[in-house]
Amino acid sequence: MQKPPLVAVDTNFPILLAEGNDDAVDALAVVKARMRPAQILVSRTVLLELAYKSVNDPILEARQTAAAALTGLRSRWDLSPAILNSVQEGIAEEAARRARPGSVCCSGNLTCPCL
Repeated sequence: MQKPPLVAVDTNFPILLAEGNDDAVDALAVVKARMRPAQILVSRTVLLELAYKSVNDPILEARQTAAAALTGLRSRWDLSPAILNSVQEGIAEEAARRARPGSVCCSGNLTCPCL
């Protein structure tokens, strides 16, 4: 049996979901519908950033949004907190770097097979 695909999100995604951003809500719906049964992960770094922002952001609305993002991770959006080891974090960071629009991978072009 195949393992479900893993999808990782950065800090901005739960914040956008908490704000009710249509694009983020639609993206989540598409991933859940097309990649069933995908597991959507939130890394330790994202959790820490949201927690920090919910307490320390100088703008009240931003603190409230970060707090809403934290509380909605599991209950509203079924995102899974994932504690990755340092190697897994490095792999996730490299995958994110390569997936960014306009990024150039090891072969120097956007059509490299390692993407």
